[in-house]
Amino acid sequence: MRVALPATSEPVAPTPVLAVDLSQEKAQQTQLAPQAQSEAQTEERPKTRRELREERRKLRVERRAKGRERRHHRKASQQQEASRNGEIPPQ
Repeated sequence: MRVALPATSEPVAPTPVLAVDLSQEKAQQTQLAPQAQSEAQTEERPKTRRELREERRKLRVERRAKGRERRHHRKASQQQEASRNGEIPPQ
């Protein structure tokens, strides 16, 4: 098989190339940010119903925990304020 080379009047100079260790080169090629890796994996196929359900469940649990923490903090601060004022905290 013959390949036609471009006809140039000027000599072609070799482009400078950095000498890189093969292991370094491979590491650079495979090195992606963790989020980029997960995005690359999710782009391959859509999430299944089970995965979506599990994701929603995790978010719901986190939301409930935050709400519980807020309620506890609010109740504790009310009790502190009541004790400062000499009142009996509501039970």
